[in-house]
Amino acid sequence: MAKRTIWSQELKVELKSTRVSGIDTVKETVVLLQLEIDKLITQMQTSSPNEIPMLAVTLADKTRLIEQEKQALQKLEVESKQDGAITQMLTLDEAFELYVKAQIIKFKSKKVSREYDEYRYRGVYDKHIRKAIGSRNLDNIDKEDVQEITNNMIVSSRAKLDANGNKIPLLDEDGNQMRYRVKKNRNGKISYGNHGALRYEMEAKPASERTKRTVYQLINPIYTYVNGSNKIKYTVSSPATLDGLEPLEDSRVVTETIDVFTKLFNYSHPYYQKIFIWLMHGRRLGEVTSLDYSDINLKEGTYTIKAINNKAKVDMTYILTKWQKDTLGVMSESGLVFPSINDVNKQITSGTILSNHWNLNCTIHDLRHVIGNTLVNNDVSIEIIGRILGHKPKKNIITNRYAQVTAEKANEALSKMLEKVLI
Repeated sequence: MAKRTIWSQELKVELKSTRVSGIDTVKETVVLLQLEIDKLITQMQTSSPNEIPMLAVTLADKTRLIEQEKQALQKLEVESKQDGAITQMLTLDEAFELYVKAQIIKFKSKKVSREYDEYRYRGVYDKHIRKAIGSRNLDNIDKEDVQEITNNMIVSSRAKLDANGNKIPLLDEDGNQMRYRVKKNRNGKISYGNHGALRYEMEAKPASERTKRTVYQLINPIYTYVNGSNKIKYTVSSPATLDGLEPLEDSRVVTETIDVFTKLFNYSHPYYQKIFIWLMHGRRLGEVTSLDYSDINLKEGTYTIKAINNKAKVDMTYILTKWQKDTLGVMSESGLVFPSINDVNKQITSGTILSNHWNLNCTIHDLRHVIGNTLVNNDVSIEIIGRILGHKPKKNIITNRYAQVTAEKANEALSKMLEKVLI
């Protein structure tokens, strides 16, 4: 049986089970609302004239709610009688939930080393889309709605820098640098004091065009799923196609040179200095903060960035350099290598690093561009650079030469570069 048929049938069973459960839930809600309405009517018969207007408002609200629930019940019952076929227009929220379930089932039917990254996509949807247009019907969303979402997207606030690249402190009326207020519990008494981290003037920058495209890259597949589903008996045009959008500029101008690595290597805070060392090996910040001791093989001298934590979406194994080994300290069987300082069970956040420990005139991601530019200028092949940075080539550009790029070759080129600056 074809894989698509398998996951389609599994989805059908899932939808039917969900719908039956939904019918029971709505019926129970209708019964409870009717009891509340009957109680309000009885109460109004014995209430004073002053109380009746307020009770009448409550009664009207309950009556409106029960009508909405009855309409929802009718919709579910119609769909159930049609063997689960969906004939009424879905909201974007409803379509998103069906799409996510379909993706989870689809990935399970594939023999791959990774699962569908539900957490990531829910994060994008909840942060940028749900509140703006999630409750609207699919046929009531147009391109302008999607464009408005992207227009309002900003990156996380960052400290402003002066002409010398130093963060600008936020001062109080007396000219002293302000601190964040922190909550303290002393002998059962809660108090607040200005003893937290130093505060700086902040600025919010618009999201890059590449970041904005993630909205299109999530909404459009939802419509594609709806239009291709055998259980949904209508089609609706997508407002988030990439047609007509300006192509993204792939090249990025980075003015910093490899010399900034020396500054990071000598950073005063030992914990964050260790994180910077891993960044200087071409790793993305998310790859470092999610790195687990179980991903490190000291016997083989390697570490693996799991598919779920990298953009290539396949497990990527690298050789540990002497600098990376020095950051590990006492090894453990499992657990985050670089957790939050305050909670070893949580990942450290990018905001902590950017706000308090990042003083360069470039972004963290720019370090990858610095590595790429430096290696290109040293006549290192594109294939080896891609291996260092964890790129997965597109199928149409895979060559025998790329396939022969080993972890050893990549490590040799990277170590040769780092030897010159990690002093």
